[in-house]
Amino acid sequence: MTSKQTTHLQRWPLNESQRRALSIRLAGIEQDLRRLTDSITHPPTDGRMIHYVDPFVHDTTASVNALGAQIQQAIRQLADDLQLPPHEDSITHSLAAALLLDEIDLVEIEPSRLRGYGEVDAATADYLNHEVPRLRALIATLTESRTGQNHDGQLPSHT
Repeated sequence: MTSKQTTHLQRWPLNESQRRALSIRLAGIEQDLRRLTDSITHPPTDGRMIHYVDPFVHDTTASVNALGAQIQQAIRQLADDLQLPPHEDSITHSLAAALLLDEIDLVEIEPSRLRGYGEVDAATADYLNHEVPRLRALIATLTESRTGQNHDGQLPSHT
């Protein structure tokens, strides 16, 4: 251990749980800053089922970016001074988890579940009974292609 590391550890001692809590929370702020920056530099485009509103006004982006840089520097300073380990976030596992939740959400729009909101028209039920499983299968395929794993967490067989 270098004298600089020893000095920092003695000056601002933290136990492992405290270090982990600080690391996770600062990483969360850093993720939020990334989303903020991404939404400024690459504004999301509308889809069929979502319309994005309240975009950043062009003349405020410079001040938002400057403040974001100051926050990032403050995080960097804290992390360096306290020698916090970086938080690891798996892109593929996060995506797979989100897609699996999407598949579960699709169960909630099956006709048998929608009956809880009132009787479902027979033609609508037939349509949903055909289309919802198809959409679920497409999402499952995407999950498998992005993660290399199938629904039960196993690698797909190539037989």
